[in-house]
Amino acid sequence: MKKGLSTSTLIACVAALSVIITTIYITYLFQKNFEATLVSQTQQQLLTIAKSTAKNLEEFIAEYSKDLNLLARNPFHQEELYRKILHDKPDSGYCPLKDFYEVHQNEIDALTALDANGIMLHRHPFIKNRPGIDKTDKPGVTSVLRELKPNVSEVFYNNLGKPAISISEPVFYKSEFAGIVRWMIQIDTISERFVLPIKAGKKGLS
Repeated sequence: MKKGLSTSTLIACVAALSVIITTIYITYLFQKNFEATLVSQTQQQLLTIAKSTAKNLEEFIAEYSKDLNLLARNPFHQEELYRKILHDKPDSGYCPLKDFYEVHQNEIDALTALDANGIMLHRHPFIKNRPGIDKTDKPGVTSVLRELKPNVSEVFYNNLGKPAISISEPVFYKSEFAGIVRWMIQIDTISERFVLPIKAGKKGLS
């Protein structure tokens, strides 16, 4: 009788241990599967966000390239560059460069006009003693002077030590190369528009 009780108890213990081990194993598999699914979903969401951000940035640059091209085609501005008219004080009258900057000043950090030799004739916002300076060392300028084609620069550091990019567009006057219009935008400005809105919250990335 005592022996039978011992056997029953042993069987019960083995059975209970089997159930516990099986439960732990199933829980482990469920957790690993859950983690894998969560990681996969997070990676997919991050990839989607990255693709969307890259597309928005590409559209942003394309939009401003188009606007800059329209500025380069403005007859008034074309003639000013061709005649090398230096704007060494703030403009008070009609100025297509100033108008363009004022419309986009929340995105553009600086808008400049250079003559056919890369000498700055005009800048918005205006800074004293800048007009008349050789700007051929600026990113994208030499490329446009050489190829007479639009240029989107790689990231560089501006005079304030801030990372930035620029877009430069050639200007022609009666089919003759007259100069360049160039805008510069800091990476911080791009980040504020495209990166900072992407936040991680309790409901996940949004």
